[in-house]
Amino acid sequence: MSRLKILAVIPHLIRPSEVWMYRQLQVFRHQDLHIIAGHRHRHEQFDLTGIPITTVPESMNSPLRGLRRHWDRIRFPGMQGTRYGQHQRQWFREQVCRIRPDAIHCQYGTVGLSTLDAVAGLNIPVFVQFNGDGLSCLVHRRRGRERMVRSIGNFAGLITVARYQQQWLLRRGATPEHVALIPYGAPLEPDATSIRPQRSNCQFLAVGRLCEMKSPLNLIRAFALCQSLHPASRLTIIGDGPMRGETENLIQRLGLKDHVTLQGVQPAEVVRRQMLQADVFVQHSVTAANGMMEGWPVAIGEAMSRGLPVVATRHAGICEQVTQDVNGYLCDEFDWSDMGRCMADLAGNAMKRQTFGRQALRLSLDARVQTHTQLDFIRKRLGVSRQSQRPSTLQQAA
Repeated sequence: MSRLKILAVIPHLIRPSEVWMYRQLQVFRHQDLHIIAGHRHRHEQFDLTGIPITTVPESMNSPLRGLRRHWDRIRFPGMQGTRYGQHQRQWFREQVCRIRPDAIHCQYGTVGLSTLDAVAGLNIPVFVQFNGDGLSCLVHRRRGRERMVRSIGNFAGLITVARYQQQWLLRRGATPEHVALIPYGAPLEPDATSIRPQRSNCQFLAVGRLCEMKSPLNLIRAFALCQSLHPASRLTIIGDGPMRGETENLIQRLGLKDHVTLQGVQPAEVVRRQMLQADVFVQHSVTAANGMMEGWPVAIGEAMSRGLPVVATRHAGICEQVTQDVNGYLCDEFDWSDMGRCMADLAGNAMKRQTFGRQALRLSLDARVQTHTQLDFIRKRLGVSRQSQRPSTLQQAA
């Protein structure tokens, strides 16, 4: 099978929380992969050596504001994505003509819309992957919702990670062949349940940003209820964010300083080690005021692949990961008391933790298999696209 020349367009290269993106690029690199990134983040854990990477020039990398944005909208009324101005659009178009890709793969809805604008008329298939807030925040506002609906048919393929995203697109004109549901998956560790330490005191673990959508305050309240029933329980939280101060204050007020540890941002290997040492994974995701929702939470997927039972909320793609009374418990958003009772039930029942953990591993999705499924979808849609399109402008110029 011939290699595809894929241009991956990503907003930044790569944040610690986006390990799923790194895993995808590691599979894509066996194709002829090129990357255009809006910003460059230097993290040693993400080795992309050997992949041609182009970063947007700093002078073009800030969204237009105020009158400049208004004037750009008047000059280019058909443009769909985040408005960076005609100079960036022209620069991006030149890069695409230089790379001459078979397909463009965009991360996040706003990046996909901006890419469509820039390559208009080149007849190069553009694919977009929606990653939680990449669709939920975009369509929360009327203008973004209208832009996406108008553009659905212009994408060669739409890749979703959660069923609610897929259903939203299907209800607004996408065909079943046009939109694929492909969750990220996680690296599988089939021996995880056998190496987990046996103990009476339950170790809870949470991994994620301390932000409104992750609702760390409700998680702390839930743990406080659990800890009042099982005093030996402990909670470790990996991650940082704008709500760290509030989280620390609540821990102090509830007298949990000796029972809750905030570890901040940690490398992927530290997260892995903590998951192998924990007993239960917990996450209290909610819909934020700006409409932000989870897609398919990678931290939950990784916890399951390492044999951890999960206590989480009935929110977005979590309902497709956790099956009630099979590999964990689900509670309603903001219902910290129900979550606390679920945590207490597992804290007091090591046998149930083991049973749920084995089921979690059984229900896990392999990240490499999921990414190859995505490549298969792209190849299939390219066949459809090439049958329906004229030769691209790049091909005509060759």
